[in-house]
Amino acid sequence: QLELNNQIEVLRQEIARLRGQLEVRANALAGELAQTQLRQKNQFGELDARVRTFDPVSVTFEGRTITVDPEEKRLYEGSLAALRAGEFGTAAGGFASLRQRWPASAYAPLALYWSGSAQFALKDFRAALSSYQRFVSRHPDHPRVPDALLAQGLCELELGDKRNARRILENLIEKHPNSPAAGQARERLPALR
Repeated sequence: QLELNNQIEVLRQEIARLRGQLEVRANALAGELAQTQLRQKNQFGELDARVRTFDPVSVTFEGRTITVDPEEKRLYEGSLAALRAGEFGTAAGGFASLRQRWPASAYAPLALYWSGSAQFALKDFRAALSSYQRFVSRHPDHPRVPDALLAQGLCELELGDKRNARRILENLIEKHPNSPAAGQARERLPALR
């Protein structure tokens, strides 16, 4: 019986030692699990932030709310900023790139119009004339059509075609008589007769 008691005591000590080892290992695994979960949470957060940069964004443009690609918005705004800063080559290239990458973009009409403005500033009057003509033919109801018609007339003047310039300016006055562009056209017409 004494020997059995000794064996039981040895077994109890062995069980206590094994329980201690199990608790240490369980605590270590719990710590590793917590660290792994934290790493995954951080990685998912980073991934979500990266994916969000590709999600379409809503912007208010020309009085309406539209959804655009973030890169599309950056390209339009950057090109417009370049135009305002007098970097006409950069602006023209940016607007052309936007129209090529996003032909159905809500920015496309104004990108075409501003391309003409940048080309005019670069004294590339043929390209500017072409841009303005495409703008007017594709977007005849756009509020900037009178300005584009005036710019077309000015392009024709720069190219030496007074007759065509006069025709365009008269058309502008006839179709958009109350626009500021028509007022400018009226001022220029007497010099073209």
